[in-house]
Amino acid sequence: MRFPTAILSLLLIGLVSAGRAADATPETLATRMTGSFSNEEQARSDFTYHHVVLHIARIWPNRPDGPWLYVEQALGDAPSQPYRQQVYQLAAVADGAIEIRVFTLPDPVAMTAGWREPSRFAALAPTGLRPCAGCTLRLKPQPDGSMKGATEGRACPSEIHNAAYSTSDLTVTGHGIMLWDRGFSDIGTQIWGPPNSGFEFRRVE
Repeated sequence: MRFPTAILSLLLIGLVSAGRAADATPETLATRMTGSFSNEEQARSDFTYHHVVLHIARIWPNRPDGPWLYVEQALGDAPSQPYRQQVYQLAAVADGAIEIRVFTLPDPVAMTAGWREPSRFAALAPTGLRPCAGCTLRLKPQPDGSMKGATEGRACPSEIHNAAYSTSDLTVTGHGIMLWDRGFSDIGTQIWGPPNSGFEFRRVE
């Protein structure tokens, strides 16, 4: 039996998409997210964005409830003074999505530059972390092979610049990460964060 070319093309697209979706596991996502990233190219072309460096390292690699990642973010001209230090736990959920559960550290200063030496986290257990209630991101595989998702509604509280809540949009591809964090007042007025799109981080050596 001969199939029209259009039908064959649709079948092939479906098979490719299915394969990409099957590869969308917490381990695959962790591999894509692990490394050092920078938005220097974006900052050079658009002065409304600061130059930011992002480091993500795998921690507690032998735990069965992972992957677990340490996340550190700093301005490019002050890399030793991070303004964000968090721990992510990646977990598959029933609808095919992957949750990124966000935690804060009991002593962030003590873990500064921990991405260089992930073994330092051996002295810390997940039970010592504080979960960020309402700040979980849910990512789903996209037809182009990326993973994309966000926090839910107004569930993630924020005290930065007197905001009432924050939102995070995240896209992870094979070559980089797009992260768009914003803070809003209790009536939904944006207070902080880029107004139009997120920080475009590219992997660096």
